[in-house]
Amino acid sequence: MRALRHASGAAAASLRDLFARSRAYRWLTAVSLLLVALTAFLPFWKVFPRATPGMYVPLHGTVYFGVDQFGPWWRLFTPAAFGLAVLAVNVAVGAWAFRRERLIALFFLGLTVFVETVLLIASTFMVLLNL
Repeated sequence: MRALRHASGAAAASLRDLFARSRAYRWLTAVSLLLVALTAFLPFWKVFPRATPGMYVPLHGTVYFGVDQFGPWWRLFTPAAFGLAVLAVNVAVGAWAFRRERLIALFFLGLTVFVETVLLIASTFMVLLNL
């Protein structure tokens, strides 16, 4: 138990140090959080008001075959949940890597912003498919 408390305390200190020292890391984290919020808000705004229990919605479509995957309406929030998980993991890895190499920490968070942008685009297309 003591080892776990020590590890969590060291991780929290590492994260505080990272945010205190790096302005770029704070900005990239804020942009990532904004993108995750937009990815979650978009289906909530457009599809959730019309959702009923047991309602199936189109989740994926192609140019050649049209809509090829249906699922429950709550699956529209999958990109937001995945984006939040990616953000949490990459912030933790960035905090761990910051003390060793600052560039690697910024690379991980820059990659997070890219992934969040792709997920926002995917979520936008999923919502447009349901309008």
